[in-house]
Amino acid sequence: MNWLILIAVASASDVILTPFTPRTTSDLGAAERLTIASTESFANPDYAVISPAEVQRRGGTETLNCAEEPRCLEALWRRFPTARLAIVGQVGWVNGEMDTVVRIYNPGDGAPIEVLSENLGDDQVGAFAAQLAQIAGEILPLVPPREPANIAPVAPVASAPPVLGETITAAVNEPILPTDDPPGDVDAEPVAPQVPTAVAASPSVAVKPAEQPPSAGTESHQWNGGPMGFGDEAREHFEASGLGFDDWVHRTMVRAKSVGIELFGGAVFGDVDRRYDTRVLVVQTEELTFKEEDFYQYDAFSTGQGQVFGLGICYRSLWWFEAGIYGGMQMGKKYLTTGWEQQVEGVISDSYEKEYEPSISWMFLAEPRLRLFLVGRGPVKPFLLAALNFRLYDGYTVPDVANVDYRDRTGGLSFGPTFGGGFSFDTRSIFYFTSEAAWTGVVLPGVLQRGGEHLAYIPKPIEGTGQMVWFRGGIGIHY
Repeated sequence: MNWLILIAVASASDVILTPFTPRTTSDLGAAERLTIASTESFANPDYAVISPAEVQRRGGTETLNCAEEPRCLEALWRRFPTARLAIVGQVGWVNGEMDTVVRIYNPGDGAPIEVLSENLGDDQVGAFAAQLAQIAGEILPLVPPREPANIAPVAPVASAPPVLGETITAAVNEPILPTDDPPGDVDAEPVAPQVPTAVAASPSVAVKPAEQPPSAGTESHQWNGGPMGFGDEAREHFEASGLGFDDWVHRTMVRAKSVGIELFGGAVFGDVDRRYDTRVLVVQTEELTFKEEDFYQYDAFSTGQGQVFGLGICYRSLWWFEAGIYGGMQMGKKYLTTGWEQQVEGVISDSYEKEYEPSISWMFLAEPRLRLFLVGRGPVKPFLLAALNFRLYDGYTVPDVANVDYRDRTGGLSFGPTFGGGFSFDTRSIFYFTSEAAWTGVVLPGVLQRGGEHLAYIPKPIEGTGQMVWFRGGIGIHY
């Protein structure tokens, strides 16, 4: 047997520690930090480790970004034929934390035998790396060694051709076994180094049933995203994650098949205030009494600004479709003006008018609504909004004066379609936040204006715009 092959076999490596893969280029710093911390935690274990630097040097291009390279595992087992575990990690920044997923593989199975998933703060990286080294040490005794008889030489890696010194130093710092070959002629041409590889599949891991993690075929790992409205792209993301379906839903913050309860508040501009003007024409009779000859009423919404707050409940049947209803109160202002005229033979002999201080107008709000989400996964989900806006408002009780009976005004119902959009900001807890802007066209009620044909003076009406603009934010819980 070639003595370089004997060196590689004797220098058996147990665990392959690959560099962490960043999810995006902005995550390179997090990946490097976790790689360094893991290298330090695996520096002095009770088993032999191939470091991330060694993987990069000897693994070839197929082992770059291993978490996203389908051929990486095959290349690792081929380049390091005595290894019994491969540790593959990926990291990305999410909400100021390092969203980290680590999968541990053995040569006999394409699915991970262990998955670690954590959100790490800056002060938790070292502890996580130490935990990873401990778990690898606990799993390794359950994995049978790969048979040296199945190891055969292959051509050197094209991207990083080894030399004799490199082959020896790649032996994970274990002693080199001597061979029985005679020293030979020192002037003989040296034998070209070769990298060993396995030509037969290694036996599967014999793990006790109680310690066997769920495989991709068990119920917890089955794809259940179809009823949520997801397609092939989401399914591929789930299958590549190596997570159980419920865990995948939690980590990707999917909200399909969930009920949400929201507290909301905000500001509204447009037809928010109400104005009511009522007047009476009286004439003096021959008996020196007064009787009403004519009356006038004007009732309409007018432009202003107010506040809105309330509670909403909604159900998201699909990742992109949510139906619900908002209920609450809208606060604006009520303006009231009154006046009377006394005429003698068509000429005003006396008159009086009064403008009252504005009061608060409370309107009950009800809004059946639909949200159409444009994104189904992740912390930020933009949406489009369509709703029907109903406002139930109160009336006016007008103070009378001597000899004058003003008309009171009943309340009513305002109605109009609403369109808008916004964002939902999800967390991995039960809480979420919303922010939205919307426009409402006020269809009902119209302007009430009647009477006054014989009154000499009627004030100029103050009309609204027939529309409102809303800005609302909220906090909710889902279950």
